[in-house]
Amino acid sequence: MGSISDQTYKEVNRSIESIAQLFDSDGGDIYQGLDEKAVYNLSPRMRSQLAVLSFKSLGLNLSAALLSESLSGRTTTLFLNENNKKYKKISKEVIKKIQNSDVYDRALKNAIDHAEKNGKNNFVFNSRKSNEGIEFGFLSDIDLGFALHKVDYVFSALKVKNLYGKEHWDVNTIIHDEYDFAFQQLENKSRFKDKLTRLNNMFFNDINNGILSEYELIIEFSQSYR
Repeated sequence: MGSISDQTYKEVNRSIESIAQLFDSDGGDIYQGLDEKAVYNLSPRMRSQLAVLSFKSLGLNLSAALLSESLSGRTTTLFLNENNKKYKKISKEVIKKIQNSDVYDRALKNAIDHAEKNGKNNFVFNSRKSNEGIEFGFLSDIDLGFALHKVDYVFSALKVKNLYGKEHWDVNTIIHDEYDFAFQQLENKSRFKDKLTRLNNMFFNDINNGILSEYELIIEFSQSYR
């Protein structure tokens, strides 16, 4: 991934600020850990509902959709693919974002390069077997960073030729994630990181209090790769 421009950083930081303001009644520090603070004027459920609205207003549609599913109490697997009529719009959006991300493209390219070096015309690569998950950074795509962050994946690929004899790879990708939040220690290294940590810990607390639910997420799509 190339260097992050100052403009991109400012846009991401502004998004974090906008969300953080929902949970900060006095303009100071927001969520400090697992203790309830008197500054909270809203119930935890209302804060999560406002977070969904805030994500939507910022264009973080995947983050809004996944948080909304958690807030509704989902415990069954959520499948996102272009054949899922109920979630067709968000499926198309997240698939496009994943395919356009540098980290995904690099992982796929590495898998294909490895296959070609070994003279293979087809392969299956499971990141769990090599402990090589994809980590979507907040500065590369803030929506993927919030919603998915680190995921496992499986590539199933076949090299084929078109009518003109040109070769390409037909690739089926399965992205696997657990929609959950693990408690993070506040490091006090940067305001940007601290805001993310506090938001994460607020949602972690909401899961432990039964306001949000954990569930499995599977995203699947196919593409041609040259």
